Amino acid sequence: MQVPDYKYTFLFDDKPFFIGRFKSGVMVQERLEQLHHHIGLEIMGINQGDAQLFYNGKEYPVHAGDCIFLDAMLPHQTAGPNCETLVVHLDTNSIINAHVQMGDQVLLQPFIFSRTCIDPILRNRPDLLKMLADAHASFSSASRFGKIDAWSKVLTVLIGIAAAVHDTLQTTVTPAWSRENRLVEQIVEFLNVNYAQDIDLEGIARHFATTPSRVSHIFKKHMNTSPIDYRNRIRIDNAIALITNSDFKFSYIAGKCGFKSLPNFYVLFRKTTGVSPKSLRTGRSD
Repeated sequence: MQVPDYKYTFLFDDKPFFIGRFKSGVMVQERLEQLHHHIGLEIMGINQGDAQLFYNGKEYPVHAGDCIFLDAMLPHQTAGPNCETLVVHLDTNSIINAHVQMGDQVLLQPFIFSRTCIDPILRNRPDLLKMLADAHASFSSASRFGKIDAWSKVLTVLIGIAAAVHDTLQTTVTPAWSRENRLVEQIVEFLNVNYAQDIDLEGIARHFATTPSRVSHIFKKHMNTSPIDYRNRIRIDNAIALITNSDFKFSYIAGKCGFKSLPNFYVLFRKTTGVSPKSLRTGRSD
């Protein structure tokens, strides 16, 4: 599939999660031109209709009843003239911190695996679609406890996805691959927590008592990106949140998000998002 340029979508009011119901209403080629990526993770339930999912350079047919899970930092989009989706945006840290046992990334695993190892779709899961619909109803309600109730239902969906992925992986991956992926999960958590620190490839390797070359090789193999590029994306995502929700100076935001210099921050910000920090804050194009 020929993947066109894709845009960054700015999501800054969605933490730790957001649920919406959307209708595509457009043809596949039109939607393909709207490939985008954004902070965090995403769950999609195909509520009605047939569609095409475009994710990480691949194309998948999806149908009513299917449940999709993906790393939203990779380019993605759904397309179908009669397709209606339930969409959940999730902050990565909300998933890392959801498990009561520290260091267990079982809920994060499906999103990591979807990058390289497995298709990001659970076929014909009306149980998960029903739970997503109930979560959306709670999220949209005027009840004081609506969003809390919605979050509990989203967690149930996450558990269902994780259980299904676990069963699949038992028959598709080797123990050696699982051990490698466990290290990748730990690095992902480490970077999400420590992204603002002065941390480089050597520092990551020291923290996990291994070599920089092993960290680089395994992370690239399982995540299709380098640890430093992944760290930089987290930095930019958090800078976006500060730019759009505060009046802090850009120099303060750059330092708080881990950038050593303001020029470096400006260059990487424009490279990642396609706009400058100033234009994002003012809402005007460059």
